[in-house]
Amino acid sequence: MPYRGWLMADSEPLYLWEVPGQACGVTDDPRRARQYVAEILQCSRVGTCATVREVMLNLGREDDYIPTGETSEARRAPDGVEWIEEPSGAREQVEPTRELNAAELGE
Repeated sequence: MPYRGWLMADSEPLYLWEVPGQACGVTDDPRRARQYVAEILQCSRVGTCATVREVMLNLGREDDYIPTGETSEARRAPDGVEWIEEPSGAREQVEPTRELNAAELGE
């Protein structure tokens, strides 16, 4: 499908993070996006997967992002959060900053 819309070409990249069926968001800090994912996955069932994608805002459509860079994938393993694919240079361990309770996850 051809692309239609306007990109913010001069803007800094954004990072779209998502734990399907639980939470998602956008931030301008890739490390913070990974922390959000790690926090939510810590409270998730083993096997739950999540992604962090580098994106740019599409000004031609409301609430639409265009992937522009690398993607990180994570999953909840029995012993914690496991990053399956990581962007180059982002191999440091990312731990949750705190535990989230069910109310914060919208349960």
